[in-house]
Amino acid sequence: VNTRLSNSLDSQIWEVGTWIDVESPVRFDLMGGWSDTPPITFEHGGAVVNVAAKLDDKNCIGASARLVYLPANSNDIIRIRLCQTPRTAVLSMSPPPPRAEDDDEEQERNQIVLRQLSDCSDYDNPLASAALIKASLVTMNIVDVTNTISLQDQLKASILHDNADKTQNIGLEIRCWSSLPQGNGLGVSSI
Repeated sequence: VNTRLSNSLDSQIWEVGTWIDVESPVRFDLMGGWSDTPPITFEHGGAVVNVAAKLDDKNCIGASARLVYLPANSNDIIRIRLCQTPRTAVLSMSPPPPRAEDDDEEQERNQIVLRQLSDCSDYDNPLASAALIKASLVTMNIVDVTNTISLQDQLKASILHDNADKTQNIGLEIRCWSSLPQGNGLGVSSI
């Protein structure tokens, strides 16, 4: 497990191109499920009892994130990919290679692109696409939906390394994965 993320946000040492990877075991919900996740916890508080366990001695849930310089013609500020496997190869912000029509539909269904601040405003709606990930961005003070500063400028100000070139537009790639099927009751339905 790489715990550099929380430290990097505090000291602004997250450099463009550097992947930050985190993994966790699956949680077995014994009581109070969902009362510990936004927006429920923001509105009502929450308490749960969970047991964490690895399956086949492996963590089943994870995420990877990195900052990237955006091409001049791109406005994909934050790209979220929902996957079934851990990151094994570097992803790029460039368009994917041509695929069969079914593959294109699957890729688009599993990718959420945030281009402006209003795309994050539904972070508190559990039915919104990638709501838990958006809520994490808000909770970590990477995105402030009440601020009038653009999503691009908020991203630069909140997590870009002090020595980085702030004149270039940057994006954030987030790749979330779970090797477990959705709807299994093991705490991964929102990933």
